[in-house]
Amino acid sequence: MIIIILIPAVSGPFIVGSMLKYEATPEQDAKVEVAKKRIRYENAGKAGGVFHYCIDFKFSDGSVKEIWIQNYANSNSSKAKRKVYNSIHEGETGILTYKSFAYNYLISFEKDLEYGGQKIEQQKIYTTDKLYIVVSVFMMVVIMGGLFKLIASFTIENELKLNAMPEINERAKAVSKIKSKKKQ
Repeated sequence: MIIIILIPAVSGPFIVGSMLKYEATPEQDAKVEVAKKRIRYENAGKAGGVFHYCIDFKFSDGSVKEIWIQNYANSNSSKAKRKVYNSIHEGETGILTYKSFAYNYLISFEKDLEYGGQKIEQQKIYTTDKLYIVVSVFMMVVIMGGLFKLIASFTIENELKLNAMPEINERAKAVSKIKSKKKQ
């Protein structure tokens, strides 16, 4: 029970902190060419696995960066990632907007006019919508409050038992005196 309460209570601040750090990371723009596309499967054991949609972009200086199609919070994440992934083709050129945070994440890719000039955008990896943050912090406070209440109840219960011990010992002594007098 304590572990169930403790995991979200401990991990919650890290998640919100990570969201805020991602949002604070500046976006970068560059003229690029789509060099290579691939889908990687990461096995997560009994929990199943995750498909990572990756695109290598070649920059004007000749360097190549792997850019990930971001993970979404909604249930149609694979479908949404595939849509973005399938809209970008090897050999196309354009302006890439991305963020470097843990990995390089695609914000948008605006194709050059010769490839249709289409701007491929995707949702944010995290949202710092004020309501979301307020709800997350509120849930952490509620979980922490429950944890403290649980710990306090155990502490009070044990303290009452310890305080009750002398009375129990005195009663036991009195009962044993009475029994010994009756035997005599």
